[in-house]
Amino acid sequence: MTKGFCVAALCVVLTSGLSYGDEKVQGWVEKLGAEKPEERTEAAFALGAMGEKAVESVDGLRKTLRDKFFKVRAASAIALGKIGPKVGEEATIDLLECLDDLSPSVRRAAAKALARLGEEPARRAVTALLKDLDHKLFKVRMTAAETLGSMGLLAASAHERLEVMGRKDKSKSARVAGAAAAEKIGAAIKAEAERKAKAEAEAKAKAEEAARLAKAEQAERDAAAAKAKAEEEKKRKEAEAKMRTCSACDEKVADATATNCPGCGDPLVTDKQGTRECSGCGQAIADKEAKVCPDCETELPAEATEGGNEPAKTGAVEKSGPPADKSAPPSDEGSKSE
Repeated sequence: MTKGFCVAALCVVLTSGLSYGDEKVQGWVEKLGAEKPEERTEAAFALGAMGEKAVESVDGLRKTLRDKFFKVRAASAIALGKIGPKVGEEATIDLLECLDDLSPSVRRAAAKALARLGEEPARRAVTALLKDLDHKLFKVRMTAAETLGSMGLLAASAHERLEVMGRKDKSKSARVAGAAAAEKIGAAIKAEAERKAKAEAEAKAKAEEAARLAKAEQAERDAAAAKAKAEEEKKRKEAEAKMRTCSACDEKVADATATNCPGCGDPLVTDKQGTRECSGCGQAIADKEAKVCPDCETELPAEATEGGNEPAKTGAVEKSGPPADKSAPPSDEGSKSE
């Protein structure tokens, strides 16, 4: 393979969203069986660019995962990853087998593809790559480390192991790869922790704001209830002030048209005008026909008081005139009679 072909393949990847959108999937599936590896590689990239729309090409891509040219195998793995979880369990197993491919490019492509298929395939990929970190060939260890590093947060479980590899691997190249991968995964873990902390802080702030608003609303409801209660009490007192009190039983009577107490039946007094006041107990008596006080049985005056005053005294009125002059001499008639 020439470097020119690699550049051409890269251009295919970068422009695939524009070049292959109008092509039929079946046409590219047929090209997976082309004689030239360049054409098979291009077809795999084209199908991957279609994403889920190319799901019917899965069987063809599974076959090209075993192509004798590593670039075709790598392109096929990438395409399956871009199609996504709909590739199914059999394609997932094929990608897991590609983790043992002799080509580092194929192993990386398979690991990245598995990472796109979901958490479980990604976990299985990490498990397989962790085993490769102990491989006797430093290139295998180095490729495994690089692949894990490219998986970011999905390879968080490999972070500690990669840190150890970065310090203690006997191969300098493997140590460099391990340290670089550990740094990438560490950055992803830190970013995720910061994201979670921010999300928790935002959730806490929202909860506090909700609690504050709820408290303010409750305070408003309490204030409204207190105001309503005060107004109700004011109305009650105003209504009570307009009530009349039965002089016999002290019951409060709200009915302004009532003439008798509903409790004891005694006549109600609207005011003292036209009433008689008992001289024995001071009670105002409205019953004009009553002759004695209903409480103390004291005899009542015959006429009603005016404005609650004492009844006018009855009896003969003495004639007024100048007093007799006791020093005046007796009249002639008197003297004659003597």
